[in-house]
Amino acid sequence: MRSGILVSSQTTEYRLDQSHEHKAQQLARLGYLLLFFGALFGFTALVGAIISHSRLREITSTVARSHLIFQLYAFWFIVVILIGTLLFANNLIATGLSAALAIWLTTLIYGTTLLLRQLPVPLFSNSHS
Repeated sequence: MRSGILVSSQTTEYRLDQSHEHKAQQLARLGYLLLFFGALFGFTALVGAIISHSRLREITSTVARSHLIFQLYAFWFIVVILIGTLLFANNLIATGLSAALAIWLTTLIYGTTLLLRQLPVPLFSNSHS
């Protein structure tokens, strides 16, 4: 006790956990932002995927972790769809790219909505990769 103020270790741990949770959610928001800009500038999606992958192991928050995993799946989904469209749909490239972009943006909007509500992505909330 110093100057009449007592700081318990539980309060300190709670503040550290709260700070870690906030940083983890900020990282997830950054990932979504970079993936959204990937629709215009492809390299930002790659940067977002790299950041999500590199920080995944240090994130302990179930909510933020589920969003980072979801972002990685969304990134690889669009990569596979784009490659498939370019390889196998010579006459339908514009249609395939438009459909892939629409699906990708819908997926990102869904994930961002869940994150803003501080909810985990249901499929990935119990993943411990």
